[in-house]
Amino acid sequence: NRDSEITQHARQTLSRELLARASQSIEAQDDEGAAVWINEAESVGADADAVRKARGVLTERQIARESAKPIPASSMKVITYVAPVFPSRALERGQQGWVDLEFTVGKDGKTRDINVANASSESLFRREAMDAVRQWQFEPRVFMNRTIDQRVYTRIRFVQ
Repeated sequence: NRDSEITQHARQTLSRELLARASQSIEAQDDEGAAVWINEAESVGADADAVRKARGVLTERQIARESAKPIPASSMKVITYVAPVFPSRALERGQQGWVDLEFTVGKDGKTRDINVANASSESLFRREAMDAVRQWQFEPRVFMNRTIDQRVYTRIRFVQ
């Protein structure tokens, strides 16, 4: 009997357990498992708000993981590009080099959190590379139909 108090209590208990398993799967980064548990909870009549909340948490975790994975700057559409200035000291000495940078492209397309990951020189080229990247702008990344912050990497070469 669907309407009996015992059946309703059993459904509520089962729904809570299924959503708890979904939460455990989300924490374990098992997105497929979490989706299965959420769908099962929905199919037994779990509270719609609890299902919506669980799906929201799963989506936010998926977006956060995707956003944190650095992708090459070349895979992003550039809106504004400013070439780095070749340092006069390096020009005078005939030096060349490169700088590997990681940075975030925000939801607004602007760069921030710029870090030097590696460089050919301890002192040359770093500031100029970072100054250039600060001025770059990209088309923001869309993931799961949402604009996201995206971690990006690139190598800037200084050659004469």
